[in-house]
Parts: sequence; C-alpha cells; structure tokens
Amino acid sequence: IYTLKSWPFGDVICRLSEYFKDVSIGVSVFTLTSLSAERYCVIVNPIRSHVGGGGISSRSLTLLIAVGIWLLAVLLALPAALFSNVQTRRSDNGQTVLFCSPFPPKFGQTYKQMIVLCKFLVYYAIPLSVIACFYVLMARHLEYSTRNMPGELQGQSTQVLGRRKVAKMVLSFVFIFIVCFLPIHIFMLWFHFYPDAESQFDEYWNAFRIFAFCMSFINSCINPVALYCVSGTFRKHFNQYLLCCYREMGSNGTTYETSTHTMVHFSSTTRRHHLKNNTTNIRRHHLEDVNCSCSTTTTTLEHTS
Repeated sequence: IYTLKSWPFGDVICRLSEYFKDVSIGVSVFTLTSLSAERYCVIVNPIRSHVGGGGISSRSLTLLIAVGIWLLAVLLALPAALFSNVQTRRSDNGQTVLFCSPFPPKFGQTYKQMIVLCKFLVYYAIPLSVIACFYVLMARHLEYSTRNMPGELQGQSTQVLGRRKVAKMVLSFVFIFIVCFLPIHIFMLWFHFYPDAESQFDEYWNAFRIFAFCMSFINSCINPVALYCVSGTFRKHFNQYLLCCYREMGSNGTTYETSTHTMVHFSSTTRRHHLKNNTTNIRRHHLEDVNCSCSTTTTTLEHTS
C-alpha cells in the first residue's frame, strides 16, 4: 500500500497525519478562493476595498477572513481526526499488513464514498468553480474599463496593469493547485466508486497513487518558487534578505504599486498646479483689462472738462 511494506507509526500518528493533511488542503484551497475574491473586489471597486462592510478596516477584515479560513479547515478535518485508525490486511503471501485509513470498517462502503465525494466537492470542484466565476467577472470588468476609460484617466492605466499583474499571479497559484490535486482526486474517485477497482489495482495504479500522493504535497513546496518567478516584490526581498550575493541587486528595485501611486499622485498634483496657474492668469488679465478701462475713462473725462 505504501512505499514501506507496512504502516510503522502507530494509531496516534495515523490520526494526526490524516487530520493535518485535510487541514493543509482546506487552508490552501480556501485561501486561494479568498484571494480571488479579494482581487475581484480590488479591481472592480478599488476605493471601497480598503474598507470592509460596516466600516471595518481592511486589516481587521483580513484577520477575520484568515481566522475564518483556519476554523473552517479545522472543522472540516475533524472526521479524519476522530475516525482514522490503523487497520490490518492479509497480503497475497499471507503476511499481515498494517495501513492507516480514514475510513472505519464499521461505517461500510457508503461512508467511504460519501467522504471521498464530499472532499472532491468541498476541497476541489466548488472552490475552483467559485474562483473561475471571479476571474471571468474580473476579465469582463477589465475589458470593459479599458474600452470605456476616459482620456483624462489614461494615466491610471498603469495602476490597472498593476492590479492585473497581481490577478495573474493569483491565477498561477490556482493553476498549480489544479495540477497538483487533480491526480489524487482521480485516484480516490476511481478506487472507491469503480466496482472492480480493488481487483484491478496493480503496480500501475499503485505507482499512480504514490505519484498523486506526492503531487498533493508538492503544491505547498512549489508555491514559493512560483511566487519568486511571478512577483518582483517577493523576488527583491528574497534576494535582499536571503541571498547575500543578490542584496545589492534587490536593494535597487522598487515596488510596482508604489511607483503606480507616485505616478498618479504626480499627475494629480501637476493638474492641480496647472489649473491654479490658469485661474491666476485669467484673474490677472481680467484685472489688467479693468484697470485699462478705468484709465481710459479718466482720460476721457479730463479732456471733456
């Protein structure tokens, strides 16, 4: 069943292993879903996204969402902590094999199928469907806003590109999650729903099961690598604090969002000074015209007298 011939770690480690595996998967997928929702809110309504509903600050809202994600993941993983146990099975050569299973034998095949299907829906199908909806709406909004952006707001297109870049970064994490967790869900659905799965379980399916198991854990390892590749800010700080030879290179970088805000602020300040100078010039010319008019009137009166 495993790369080892039998489960050697006992019942407690079996429960903890299955429990924290489900917690890790839940935190990963729920975090990706919340990040997609956050990116959608920032792109569609960037001003309101800094303040949550009911006047809650963005930092407090982020903290509440993080706590909610962990609580939901912990609660959904409780069945694995309560019911996982070490079971025995006779191998083909008559030896007793121990293996860790999240499915108690007393609950029967229906419980196994229900848990496998629920995990597929809660940890994979439903979150990815929600993420897909957010990104479709996000793409439609970006296309609409680009076509209908007024001429005086074209300077803010850099800020839109910055938000689009962050959205692409989150989308890359979602794609990695899809690729890493698809094999394990394929195997679990096949093994527990296909009637002849146990009789057809051979070396090929065992190798595929081990590959799928490893891929599900590679997801957590590959995320920092992907973040380094797509995020200039993360790459700059990583080089600055963890790679001494790249410290000078990292210190010369600037964050994309800061430069965007600086450009927008500079543009707004320039427009403000331009309007102020125009108003001052108009008033000055108006006063000069009035003074000239008064001088002409005085001269005319003097000649008349």
